[in-house]
Amino acid sequence: MPRRPDPIEYRAVYGTDPSKNAELLRKVIDILNRSEAMKKAEQQLAEKDKETA
Repeated sequence: MPRRPDPIEYRAVYGTDPSKNAELLRKVIDILNRSEAMKKAEQQLAEKDKETA
């Protein structure tokens, strides 16, 4: 397992606070999950349209 980077070293490499990065990552994951849910909903609607047509 790779060692956790030192926070100062981390800032030097990534230019930000690790906690802020985690928050950003959570937001990105949330957006991706929403888009996945939207795709599934669209597929279900398309299937319902095929059934009724």
